[in-house]
Amino acid sequence: MNNINKILYLAVFVVINSNIFGCVAMLPEAHKIDIHQGNIIDVERIEQLEIGMSREQVRYLLGSPVSNNLFHADRWDYLHYISKAGDYAKPKRITVFFVDDLVDKIDDRYSTQ
Repeated sequence: MNNINKILYLAVFVVINSNIFGCVAMLPEAHKIDIHQGNIIDVERIEQLEIGMSREQVRYLLGSPVSNNLFHADRWDYLHYISKAGDYAKPKRITVFFVDDLVDKIDDRYSTQ
């Protein structure tokens, strides 16, 4: 194969590849959806949470906690993450502490974020 044929093949290869990659560059960006993870809790429900409520009342109001920790049985954590279009969002959290199966303390970092 002589040099002219090699140059011709190289030119055709470059033109074809530039057209292919040029088309790829013109494609729209992939659609990214919002992803919710954890407990989705309304602020109105958080406002109804009170000291002295039983575990059943808290579960009825907020649902089951994200995790049940055997080492912290008197602590329920409710977490909520929203990933909007692939971007990371800071988690919102409510922690409910129980003493004798009644709410003793509420750490609310949900509605303030």
